[in-house]
Amino acid sequence: MAALELINHQELSGTATTMTYTSIPSTYKHLYFVASTKTDSSSGNINMGVRFYTGSSSEVSSGYSGRLFKIGGYLGGSTPSGAAQSSQAQWSLIYEMGDNLSQPTFTSTEFLIANYNTSNYKQMLSYGTGTGNSVSSGQYNVNQGAHLNTTTAAITGLKLMSIYGSFVQYSTLTIYGLNGA
Repeated sequence: MAALELINHQELSGTATTMTYTSIPSTYKHLYFVASTKTDSSSGNINMGVRFYTGSSSEVSSGYSGRLFKIGGYLGGSTPSGAAQSSQAQWSLIYEMGDNLSQPTFTSTEFLIANYNTSNYKQMLSYGTGTGNSVSSGQYNVNQGAHLNTTTAAITGLKLMSIYGSFVQYSTLTIYGLNGA
């Protein structure tokens, strides 16, 4: 039976370009983390980046690759689209809502990093959704991604980055450890 245990919860009291936690214990099999974010960027759907830390808080800034499937986007309609990245400085094929439309909603994104403390390459799955003021104008997104990093060191921390603008007050990052299957 799988058990989910809270490692850390962080809520911003103001704006910040990153949300970071660097004390992840190695006692779990998988990491599951949830972000509820919105930025002060004037763009519609924008990219959010993820990096991780290994060892004694060494930030990993290379070897990130991934594929993303997305529906929607700022004035993007309902046509599905995809994107790929390889050998990047962070995983950045993850979308969130900007504040250009003064929408009241935050983007909700879930992440799973399997076997985060083994000597294998790190794999992450992501799923996110967000809605603006007008779904009929394409002001929404639903995205799902598969991501890989070539480091073989155990993950000891996570960094969520707003690629454009800053995360606004009340954005959150919650990290869980998962044991079991």
